[in-house]
Amino acid sequence: MMVYEYGDDILVVDSGLMFPENDMLGIDYIIPDFGYAVDTLETATTWERVPRMVEQIEAALYSTLPDSERIHVFTHLSHVYPQGASIYTTYLFRLATDTDETLRRWEALKGAASRTIVREGGTISHQHGVGRDHVPYLEAEKGALGMAALAGVMTVFDPDGRMNPGVLLNDHWAGGVFY
Repeated sequence: MMVYEYGDDILVVDSGLMFPENDMLGIDYIIPDFGYAVDTLETATTWERVPRMVEQIEAALYSTLPDSERIHVFTHLSHVYPQGASIYTTYLFRLATDTDETLRRWEALKGAASRTIVREGGTISHQHGVGRDHVPYLEAEKGALGMAALAGVMTVFDPDGRMNPGVLLNDHWAGGVFY
């Protein structure tokens, strides 16, 4: 993928990409030699919420970084169902001069979009799963009862906490016992 800036426009041309270094967790791709990172996020919601959800996610991403920082956001519906659809958003943002600042930019963007998804009533993840990126928003979606149900399933199927320990239920696990 290549990114060209021309006046106020950004043109994205798919011509290959590279993967980020290990210290750039959460960033999906880097567009080589062009100084941009790419990430995606997805949610699902009911049909009546789709237009506002798309508008609010894109607005959150566009308004997160300072005005001097360019960001390109594009969204499509990746899955459609009788009840609603999966909203899949891709965004490109400029790499900073150091990886710590790039990571801070990504965290700000991902956090703004994730808070918007929760606020607007979408699921924090559609088909990709929750994992470390979205776990801070899981309890807001599932509630206390949902988290207790997840903890109960883990107690039965993984009593020693060996499967991906400390990820989804880190705050609900103490000394081998879920609470």
